Amino acid sequence: MPGHDDSAVFLPLIHWILDAAQPENLVLIHTDETSRETLRSTTQARNNPLYIKEWTSYEHSPELRRPVYFCGMHGLLSPAAFLNWVNTLTDDALIIIEGITLPGASETWHLLKYSFPSFTYDYGKGLGLLTRTSCILSKTLLFKNENSLTGEERKNKISFTNKCYFFSDYWKNKLIENKLTEIENDNKEFKIKNKILINENKEIIKKISIHKDSIKKEEKIPEILSAHRINEKTKINPLSRAVRKLLLPLRSPALKSSYQTETPELEQTETRASHHTAAAHHPCSHILFIAGEPDSPGVWYRCIRNAAATTMAGYQGRWKPCAEVNPDDLKWADAIVLWRVEFSDHVKTIIQVAHEYNVKIIFDTDDITFMPSLARTDIIDGIRTIGVSEERLEVFFHDNWRTMVNADLCFAPTNFLSQLMRAHRPLGYTVPNTYDTAALTLSRLAARKKRAFAETDIIRIGYPAGTPTHQRDFLRIVPTLTALMKTIPHLRLVLFRHKDTLSPTVIINEFPELSQVASQIEWRDLVDFPDLPAELARFDIAIAPLEAENIYCNAKSELKFFEAALAGVPSVVSPTHPYRECIEHGKTGMLAETPEEWHDALSQLIENAELRATLARNAYHSCLWHFGPQKQAKLLKSIFHSLENEEAATQEAEIQLARGTCPARNLPDIPPCTLLYEKDALITSDITVIITSYNYEDFLLEALESVRSQTIENLDLIVVDDGSSDSSVTLTREWMKRHSERFNRLILLKTSYNVGLGGARNCGVSWAESHYFLPLDADNRLLPEACTTLLATMTPVTAYAYPIQQQFGSPAVHTLLGEADYTPMRLKSGNYIDAMALIGKWAWAACGGYYVQRDAMGWEDYDLWCSMAEMGLQGTHVKQILAEYRVHSGSMTTSVTEKAEHKKKVVALLEKRHPWISLVQKETRTTR
Repeated sequence: MPGHDDSAVFLPLIHWILDAAQPENLVLIHTDETSRETLRSTTQARNNPLYIKEWTSYEHSPELRRPVYFCGMHGLLSPAAFLNWVNTLTDDALIIIEGITLPGASETWHLLKYSFPSFTYDYGKGLGLLTRTSCILSKTLLFKNENSLTGEERKNKISFTNKCYFFSDYWKNKLIENKLTEIENDNKEFKIKNKILINENKEIIKKISIHKDSIKKEEKIPEILSAHRINEKTKINPLSRAVRKLLLPLRSPALKSSYQTETPELEQTETRASHHTAAAHHPCSHILFIAGEPDSPGVWYRCIRNAAATTMAGYQGRWKPCAEVNPDDLKWADAIVLWRVEFSDHVKTIIQVAHEYNVKIIFDTDDITFMPSLARTDIIDGIRTIGVSEERLEVFFHDNWRTMVNADLCFAPTNFLSQLMRAHRPLGYTVPNTYDTAALTLSRLAARKKRAFAETDIIRIGYPAGTPTHQRDFLRIVPTLTALMKTIPHLRLVLFRHKDTLSPTVIINEFPELSQVASQIEWRDLVDFPDLPAELARFDIAIAPLEAENIYCNAKSELKFFEAALAGVPSVVSPTHPYRECIEHGKTGMLAETPEEWHDALSQLIENAELRATLARNAYHSCLWHFGPQKQAKLLKSIFHSLENEEAATQEAEIQLARGTCPARNLPDIPPCTLLYEKDALITSDITVIITSYNYEDFLLEALESVRSQTIENLDLIVVDDGSSDSSVTLTREWMKRHSERFNRLILLKTSYNVGLGGARNCGVSWAESHYFLPLDADNRLLPEACTTLLATMTPVTAYAYPIQQQFGSPAVHTLLGEADYTPMRLKSGNYIDAMALIGKWAWAACGGYYVQRDAMGWEDYDLWCSMAEMGLQGTHVKQILAEYRVHSGSMTTSVTEKAEHKKKVVALLEKRHPWISLVQKETRTTR
């Protein structure tokens, strides 16, 4: 209640007192309106009867049984008079006194607390409790003498008091919010009044101006009108006085005009109607990620992106700094994830309240921060440079361990780290660090810009360290780097420093060898986290040296590898457990441990630009799924569903065990091809249409024109000519030159030989830089709304969307294709989804792309749909005709796939790759 809110911070404790004491009567004496109204409304729902009485003065009523007297902040008697009144009360009475620190009350409380068993709650203006000998609460820890408490009792009493402070802080903040809202409302009202006054001022000024103009005109009138002129002047005087009065409030002190921006609107936290209750089925749909280090970059990987992936999975995910967590957050949440949260009184209270609300507690860390025995400089070299002692770091690790052992389960970004955690908490999951769509978009755009504006011969080796905590790791490769830079003048080593202080993230004085090549060291300023992709894209080679035999280094995640890969940069790294699991040496990256291995790996990449490009492309494709938000959403959905009940846990265990680590299939097979034409406006598009063509010059222009006529604004187009012997290439190149302004990116590729449909499509997809691609055979056509409509149906976790197609041509049967709804098990009998579908590039990479087998060409799309079904990647059906399928005697279906001998090979290949399918139509057919 406005003006009656001083008692609000004590109400949680008073409610506990009423629950614990179970009184029959509650007497309110000089209490404010907030207390009266709140206690009246909340006690109506109590199981036991509670009679509320309001007294305006202190009086004696011996007939009251088991009473609680609640004395407000005003109206306290003198010490002697109050003591006399208390002595008239029954032995089972409990007295609650507010404002015991206020002037005039402190003397009374000082006398009372030594006369009766008492408890002081020194929050705000203070709350005091007095009991008589037979009061139920007189035997509790609150009123025991401090000197008589055991260690466990003292610990429990402190814990209870901290919990009271936790809720009191919450209500105090609520009061501040209310007052801020009042100020904001007053400010808005003030602005409205000012606006009205300003408008009135303008009207008055306008009238004055009119009068002035009139006077000027009248001054030219003969003297006989002077009387009238004087009369008009007399009218101006009261108007001028009115203007001055109206302007006075505008000149008086007022709230700043920037008040609204200085005090942002407070977020309205969603709460549910009731507390959580233990039940047979407890939905786990609200997930709160709590950051112990909210100002570090790690909050992006472990809180912000995981909260977004949780939302992508169909739950409600949020994140919040630990210090700002309040009871509303815990009431909202079904599970909380405590990332790098040190144990403290505040955290202990969060855990206690979470348990009371039946909220699952998950501990998360991305380093070995829970093993105090590792806090030694011989294991963690970074202790030397972060400005803390081994003893202080040991305390930090111990406090993380205390949080972990109070949790129900654990998260870690690597298998190695999660295995270490299971020694303390058996239920542990590997939840990798991940990228998000924004990071992917920025990374790929940065890679394209680098390619467009590449320097001629400079080769940059980048070491993206953010802090000088890996000196000993970097020392391992300093001799190798120095030797290479001495012999290769155009080689550069990129290191970083803080922009303001110019202090380096690598303490260069510890590596005197580098002074010999100081001119080849390129110093870059550290950038904000969103700008990191552009910095990484500048590298030609990224390095991550670590002590591979060191337990602390083995817990480090793979984020440096996948961030470089997204930006189109190959990596050379030490063979720690996480890197060995995610990198295929010589194919997606290089693993190097000894100086010789480092020298060999770096030399190969420096000398061979094609090898750098191949490794970067393969690394990018391998990371798209494994570290992507879609896989993260599937993983988190499975974990949170398993927390609901035993049935859900059993169901998800089956899925998780069958799925394993959910790796991507083999890397997409990308046959060699040559770039014949390229145009890049360096903006982003959502869709790339990929046309594959083999001797289709008669139909190709129709397909191209159908793409040009798409209603979507930004669009990319890639044409892959699969070794045609006709004039398709010349035709396409000339068409692209004429219509280059229509597209964001235009690419014309030609395979080195006729690789087949799957290989040609993989070539096109590997060059696509959009999130989605749409394969179009050169003899088919898109309708104008195809791209726009298909894109509108996609969600972040939809793997592909397919429309209905209309057949045309000769010998056409003019039937529709793709009318069936999406049902994965329908694929068991045969294919019912055409290749012409909008596909997520991440889903293509997850399945290893289209299969490339020239002698079994024809069902590449069916194979892809089967792979997606096996991985649980969802398709969706768009019930609109959005494309046209040409029927003709020269189509691949007629001339290749449906030939008896060829079809046997196709069927055999598909049944081997997907043993669960049981094709109904294994023999050749005459029509599609």
